[in-house]
Amino acid sequence: MVRDGYFGHKDYFKSLCDSVDDIGGDFYLLGYDFMSYLEAQ
Repeated sequence: MVRDGYFGHKDYFKSLCDSVDDIGGDFYLLGYDFMSYLEAQ
C-alpha cells in the first residue's frame, strides 16, 4: 500500500520502501514474513 501511493505520493516513500526491500536494509527479514503475519491476525 505504501509503495502504491495509498498514504501519499509514491516517490516520497520510495527510498523507505527500497531500503526495506533490499536484503541489507531489513536485517531481521521482518518484511518477508509480514504477509503471513497479517493473514494470521
